Amino acid sequence: YFFDDAAKRKTFVDSVEEFMRTWKFFDGVDIDWEYPGGSGANPSLGDPSIDGETYRLLMRDLRAMLDDLEQETGREYELTSAIGAGRDKIEDVDYADVQQYMDYIFVMTYDFYGAFSLNTLGHQAALYAPSWRPDTDYTTDNGIQALLAQGVDPGKLVVGAAMYGRGWTGVSNWTGNNHLSGTATGAVNGTWEAGVVDYRDIVSRLATGEWEEYYDETAEAPYMFKPSTGDLITYDNHRSVLAKGAYVQSQNLAGLFSWEI
Repeated sequence: YFFDDAAKRKTFVDSVEEFMRTWKFFDGVDIDWEYPGGSGANPSLGDPSIDGETYRLLMRDLRAMLDDLEQETGREYELTSAIGAGRDKIEDVDYADVQQYMDYIFVMTYDFYGAFSLNTLGHQAALYAPSWRPDTDYTTDNGIQALLAQGVDPGKLVVGAAMYGRGWTGVSNWTGNNHLSGTATGAVNGTWEAGVVDYRDIVSRLATGEWEEYYDETAEAPYMFKPSTGDLITYDNHRSVLAKGAYVQSQNLAGLFSWEI
């Protein structure tokens, strides 16, 4: 933040250049700004009226620095960025303009839902909207289609697969057999932090026989539920990642990436 100030932006770009010159095995720069326009971890930061242009200027300046470094070293350096997949995040940046400076855009098609809300549960990495919440903004397809509608080259878009789950405990008051329509009392016990479970931990928990596994065929998204505690975890698995891969091919996108191995 505060990169609308050209002097501060130059200080950052110069420091990145120094880093690249010092650690010569790196072959590019990735920017993970969460998020231009605000609504990130610190709710007091972000300004949708200026952040889109600031993001463009930052990418322009980084690309110019990398181009100069390429001329000097004879190497190629990529400039990429991880971006929010919600349409409310995408609309704050003109990616059709910014893409001229970027090699790839890593669309973070995960973290859509989690224990940061105990009253609105949902699939954390769904490909499509579920039948029971068709108007959600938070799906892989919605994010990709919003970027394509801006005019972004599909060959620069990379879809994210989550190597972890997000979840809740004390889930109750759901409708029918859809546990995700309920509410929760807290975050599920996580692997390293509350509410976040590594995929290997998900596999281990499923193997205990204490959990029921479900797959939402409309959303192309799995989740697991533990009846004895009301624990619920939503994640990507083999089937949903294959669905994302097929989607990437059908849309002529650049590929898949994962967070994190």
